[in-house]
Amino acid sequence: MGVDIPEGAIFYGKPRRRQPVEFTKELRAETVATARALHQLIQEGITPPAEYEQKKCSACSLLEICMPQPHRSVAAYLKEVFREATS
Repeated sequence: MGVDIPEGAIFYGKPRRRQPVEFTKELRAETVATARALHQLIQEGITPPAEYEQKKCSACSLLEICMPQPHRSVAAYLKEVFREATS
């Protein structure tokens, strides 16, 4: 649309703080490259695993959905449930 947007902000819900972000040429180029890589992953049907970073993840409102920390496998859960049910 020909509108220049020089900056934006990321809002962190849990600590309720806003982080300003300057839209530099480098950031725009990195964003385009990341979007292309994401499209490639989608086309290939690949879902990369979540990576837990305590500083970032603890302030993220999607932490409960993303669940980046390792959890026990479904097989281990089912074994435990079966063991409890037959005890």
